Amino acid sequence: MDSFTAGLAKLFAGWMRDVFGPGANNTVFNSVTWADYPFGWAPHQMLAWRGFKNYGFDADAGRLAYRWLYCIAKNAHDYNGMVPEKYNVVTGSHDVFVEYGNVGTKFSYIATEGFGWMNASFEFGLKFLSPAQLADLRGLKPPAKSVNRLAAL
Repeated sequence: MDSFTAGLAKLFAGWMRDVFGPGANNTVFNSVTWADYPFGWAPHQMLAWRGFKNYGFDADAGRLAYRWLYCIAKNAHDYNGMVPEKYNVVTGSHDVFVEYGNVGTKFSYIATEGFGWMNASFEFGLKFLSPAQLADLRGLKPPAKSVNRLAAL
């Protein structure tokens, strides 16, 4: 491993330890706007997975993807198939009301088809999971109890 990749590994390990929640947090700004901590936004998730994989951190990409997909699947399971635009990735909940609100979480307006980038993130994220993670996701096993867990952190 060259020094650049070793430095990335150290940075990623600290980042993952500090910001992992029930979902998959990859924003560090706490500005209470719709795309910043603690809210997850699908395009950020997909970029993070691809970035990890591009640098050889396949297992980390899988762990991030699992946490995000679990958040989507669990909320869809618990709330009649609802797939909103964003999640609080610290709590793992769709119940977020920030700048622009969370379109689709109020029963006066539900996007039954989901949101394009949320749907795409789910489909794309499945490609980063191992067969064991896929089985755990089908069983809605929380990240802390799945093969996905971060035992070393």
